[in-house]
Amino acid sequence: IRFVINKETPVSKAGTAIELKRQKRRKSFCKQFYRFDITHIENDNTYEIEMELVDMEYARKHSFQFIIGNMVRIFSYLVSGTNF
Repeated sequence: IRFVINKETPVSKAGTAIELKRQKRRKSFCKQFYRFDITHIENDNTYEIEMELVDMEYARKHSFQFIIGNMVRIFSYLVSGTNF
């Protein structure tokens, strides 16, 4: 299991060739203030779970430490199969 916190930044690279195309199947659902994407990468038969905070009003009312701690707690429930 790998846990990564990421910020996505769009990058434009005109004229570059795609060397690898990942074949994916994705399921998404929302719960509380978050959106979850569960993706099966068919090329190497692996799975990714992405958790995104989608309620910025909620986020602005709490500290960064609270948000990260809450996300880690919910993510641990998700991978352990416990309801949250």
